[in-house]
Amino acid sequence: FSTVWDRFKKPLQEKSLIGPGLTFKGLRHRITTELRERGVSMRDIADILGQKTESMPRWYSRDAILAGKNLQTFNYLEGAEAKAVRGSKVVKPAEKSVKLDTETT
Repeated sequence: FSTVWDRFKKPLQEKSLIGPGLTFKGLRHRITTELRERGVSMRDIADILGQKTESMPRWYSRDAILAGKNLQTFNYLEGAEAKAVRGSKVVKPAEKSVKLDTETT
């Protein structure tokens, strides 16, 4: 008796693309983690997995190492911040722009 999963994974094992102990659940975790580490949005991952919500992809990718993605984000923000600073001027609020409640109870 051979399951669809067994027929799918046997050629991949023969080519040493996956290890012999890989389960379907393990494959879902691995794919989800890889996608998350590459910066794919949770909504897109949920769509790929056929999930209605983002909670399962978040669970499957909980072990994702996001240091590389975070570095890209910080580099982007530094560039965006530098552009914003170069293209803006300092704006100070008017002295009476905030109404303070001076009554005490």
